Amino acid sequence: NMEGTFAEIEKDIFDCQYFKEKLLPEYEENKEDGQTLKRVLATLKAQGCPDTDPDIIKLDAAWKIYATTENARIQAEFEANNPAAGAKAAYDAGRYQEAITKYKQAIEAETENDIKATLMFAIASIEFRKLNLYSQARSTAYAAAKLKSGYGRPYLLIGDMYAKTARSCGDAFNQRLCILAAMDKYVQAKSVEPSLTGEANDKLSHFYGSVPDKSEAFMRGYAEGQTLNCGCW
Repeated sequence: NMEGTFAEIEKDIFDCQYFKEKLLPEYEENKEDGQTLKRVLATLKAQGCPDTDPDIIKLDAAWKIYATTENARIQAEFEANNPAAGAKAAYDAGRYQEAITKYKQAIEAETENDIKATLMFAIASIEFRKLNLYSQARSTAYAAAKLKSGYGRPYLLIGDMYAKTARSCGDAFNQRLCILAAMDKYVQAKSVEPSLTGEANDKLSHFYGSVPDKSEAFMRGYAEGQTLNCGCW
């Protein structure tokens, strides 16, 4: 009966040493049980056991190992069931090919085209901005735009591709053609998705002075209204 009575008030009247003698044997019998470890460690600290106590140091080290392993297991399980989240984690860690693979898995598992389009746009952005796969990124961006009605952001991305690579595409006239191609995409983006007008106009404002000269085009034998290819990729 006295033991039952003490159990109700023991935390108020007994010290660290009492609880070490009581709880450490329990931990030794259940070392693989994380909940037992957590409870024993928390109780000993609450009862005044200092961080410098050898037993506390030992339990702290065991808890860190357990927590790290358990968190990794939970994260792996979560990413396996949520490939888009796994893709984001891979991207943040700089594992871009892995991120693309996981985004593709997420697309295969997704049924909503709008969500598929967003995931595909993420792939296009990685292909362009991180891997310099311009042709591939452009194709992926077009595919994303087709999946979602009124989706202009893929066209902004394609415009950025042309703008970024313009200087590496042929002579000065040809480079200006690439700038014109970029501007065409910015205009298309805001026509498809009016909410992007401000962003598209800001991009356009940087290039109005870089368009091809009409007189030079005529000298090269091009006619007004003719469709031209800026080449490069």
